Amino acid sequence: MPDNFKKLFSQLSEIHIPDGLADKIAKEINHRQRRMIFIKSSLFVFTALFSGVLLFLATASTRVAFVESGFVQYFSLLFSDASAVFESSGSFMYVLIQTLPAFKIAITTGVLIIFLLTIRWTLNNLRKINLLNNL
Repeated sequence: MPDNFKKLFSQLSEIHIPDGLADKIAKEINHRQRRMIFIKSSLFVFTALFSGVLLFLATASTRVAFVESGFVQYFSLLFSDASAVFESSGSFMYVLIQTLPAFKIAITTGVLIIFLLTIRWTLNNLRKINLLNNL
């Protein structure tokens, strides 16, 4: 079998590669990489701005929910009348947990994570752009 390959390859004529083909291919690959990184960066910047606005709104909503639920008032009892709180610590903790706006905190935490991830991805893409420009 290897003899057949040797005979086959020996009969093939040499392929002529046009001058500058390798440079054209390298430039096209570089151009497409830059374009993809630019598109990704634009998408991540837009997402970071959008999630930043959402984070501001979610934080404001969570702050209002803390005040409306009475959590702040119950929590301030811990510092103003600590002896009464420690006497009935079980019921106090139950009331404190009941008034905690957990859903708003979860939404705010999720938006914060999305915001931080998009900033991280944007910075990584900007670093890649910087590396490509230095080549």
